[in-house]
Amino acid sequence: MANPKGHPKSIQKYKFKSTKKEPCDAHLSVRIPGSLLRELKQLDDWQDFVRNTLKEAVNAKTAA
Repeated sequence: MANPKGHPKSIQKYKFKSTKKEPCDAHLSVRIPGSLLRELKQLDDWQDFVRNTLKEAVNAKTAA
C-alpha cells in the first residue's frame, strides 16, 4: 500500500547518485558466450569496464 503521507524527505539520501558526466540510460543487447559473461562478472565494476572498453574501441575506429 502506498504511503498516504507521500514520500518522506529522508528518502533523498537513498537515491542513486552517479559521478558520470552523461547518464547511462540507453540500452544495448549483445549476445556473447556464457563463459565470457561469467568472466566479466568476476571483475570489479564490470559494467564500467565494458563501457570503457567499448568507448576506447569506438574512439580507435573513428580516429583511424
